[in-house]
Amino acid sequence: MFPLIIGIVHRFSVFQREIDNDLMPKLKNHPMDSITRLKLTALLKDVEKRAPEVARYLRNHLWGMFEYAIDSGLMENNPVPPLRVMKRRKQTNHPAPTWRLSAEAVRLRSKTAGRKAAARSSW
Repeated sequence: MFPLIIGIVHRFSVFQREIDNDLMPKLKNHPMDSITRLKLTALLKDVEKRAPEVARYLRNHLWGMFEYAIDSGLMENNPVPPLRVMKRRKQTNHPAPTWRLSAEAVRLRSKTAGRKAAARSSW
């Protein structure tokens, strides 16, 4: 339980740093109504050049904020650009290992398995 809490706190502090460094300097003096899709696209593209995953996190966070504003009646549309504006992630394929145990390894494994079973029965 404790490591989970540390992980959540760490992720929150990292996320807060991303907001403070990338969003707040450019958006803090703008009312929500004046923020346009073009402004957000330019902002996210600047962040994406430096850190693509951070730009994705910020885009998702902005999406949630503006959706909340719409649900609260503060805005009528969401100016956050769609995900297709962002670069695609570079996916890497990680195939399953196909190695097999050598005959010697199988022999040693079966020997130690017998010893372990005998040790357990003597308890």
